[in-house]
Amino acid sequence: MNEIILLLTREQGGQEIVKIAYKDYVNILSNIAKTLPIDEESKKVFEDKIKKYVREIITLRIFKILKNEKIPKNTLDFEILELIDKIIKIYEDILCGKIVLDSKSRVSVKVLRDYNLDSALAREFKIPQKLKKEEILIMPLRIAIPLIALNIVEVKF
Repeated sequence: MNEIILLLTREQGGQEIVKIAYKDYVNILSNIAKTLPIDEESKKVFEDKIKKYVREIITLRIFKILKNEKIPKNTLDFEILELIDKIIKIYEDILCGKIVLDSKSRVSVKVLRDYNLDSALAREFKIPQKLKKEEILIMPLRIAIPLIALNIVEVKF
């Protein structure tokens, strides 16, 4: 647990998002494994404390994204933080009126590259299975967001 508390302290102490190297991640996992109690009751208390500290770290990192802090490219969670940043920007644009949703939370998107959606997903959400580059479609925001993250579609065009 010491490694998590150290990471939390580093995250609390600075303005920038702290880089989490793979080595740090392995040390955290190793530290947890070494200190994990054997009996179930103590184990539950220990795991709850770990979750509490981890949630605090996550909250601080997201808060720093909201404050437009730069995400270190070489941090272990770069892709997660980048996705969170994209979702926040989309949310911001929706509330500012730059992206307009219809009454069913659907959004207009432009397809950036050809892509085949899962057929069941396409049927369920009533969108074409084959997305063709340059095509403009209306799709549920919950489908558009992962496609935006994968650079398959964009909402601003």
